[in-house]
Amino acid sequence: MLAVARLLTDGSWVGSWGDATLRATTHLVLLLPMVILAGALDARRVLRPAAHPSAVTGVRPPAAVVASLVAVVALWGLAGYLLVLVTGYAATARVNPVFPPPLPWIWVAAGAAAVVAHAALGVLLGWLVPVLVAVALAGLLGLLGNVVLAAESDSVAALFTVVDSGFLGAAAAPRPIVQGLQAAFYLLLAASAAAVTGWLVRPTGVAAVAAAMVTLLPVGAAMGLAATGGPKAQLLTDVDGTRHCTPDGVVCLWPDHGFLAARYGGVGRRMLAGVPEQLPVRGWTEIGLARRAADAPLYIAGNRPGSVQVAQALADGLIERLAPGRAEVDLRPARAWLAARALEGPARVEVAGYGSPVQALLTRPEAEQWDWFLRTVRPT
Repeated sequence: MLAVARLLTDGSWVGSWGDATLRATTHLVLLLPMVILAGALDARRVLRPAAHPSAVTGVRPPAAVVASLVAVVALWGLAGYLLVLVTGYAATARVNPVFPPPLPWIWVAAGAAAVVAHAALGVLLGWLVPVLVAVALAGLLGLLGNVVLAAESDSVAALFTVVDSGFLGAAAAPRPIVQGLQAAFYLLLAASAAAVTGWLVRPTGVAAVAAAMVTLLPVGAAMGLAATGGPKAQLLTDVDGTRHCTPDGVVCLWPDHGFLAARYGGVGRRMLAGVPEQLPVRGWTEIGLARRAADAPLYIAGNRPGSVQVAQALADGLIERLAPGRAEVDLRPARAWLAARALEGPARVEVAGYGSPVQALLTRPEAEQWDWFLRTVRPT
């Protein structure tokens, strides 16, 4: 429930299906310590001979007992993960209804495999250590361990956790080889932990050989994962048909940001009203998409921008297109004028600056305003 609450209070991701998946999976950092602890407590209750001798000496093989424990704990953890995913997807579907939704299923599979692996590690810990030690290790492995690995976003270490400190935005997609190897690593780690636990419960020669052989498998998967050596996400390539444009073409965005096109397009049309012929800009194209000759670049920083943020983003792109490399301080009045002319009411006064020269300029004839802007951005 804490993960759901955090997901709903931070609305910056709403609208992007990739971001919704990544945020939901990253919130596993709150669930995984509890999965480890639940596995440890169940193992202490069921496997320890002092509590239930039949679990060790009875008819059921230890491997079956361990597997059932891991399955029960994993199902509980997967139910929590599913709840967070459904919450994120429901919020996104209200803003960006797409069918079928472009869900990065491979990322979800890696998250589910991580839950299973942590459940198996919890059962192993429950057999090895007392309850209080298991509580401490659950926090260290499930919370701090994943946070530390995720913090090393530029290193191979980050590949060994599904928690991520980055983003999976409209211009990015999972790297299937990475998420596939992550899922394989976690599932093989779960099998290894379960095999070792079964051997510890009833140490026989056959169980020892089986545990040793199974333990080698996650090592191989880890080596393959490390060999990928890159980030978990990759930038998408711009191909025909991948863009979402307003009917008049004033704004073109990645499909996953298509729900923002009307908002950016409306502000953009007001900004370009009365644009003179000598100004070689007629619209904006989101970063990553191939720009038309008359387009300025557009960077979308969030999925729920206000009108001021939209106007400033469009103004920044226009300035970058017309005056690349110019000192920012020299162009602040031009940027403020562009953004303010596309706004209304208090927002317009806020951006222009109350009593400022820009606010006074906005009262002059439009042709005169554009003439000032051209002299400002192109002084020679």
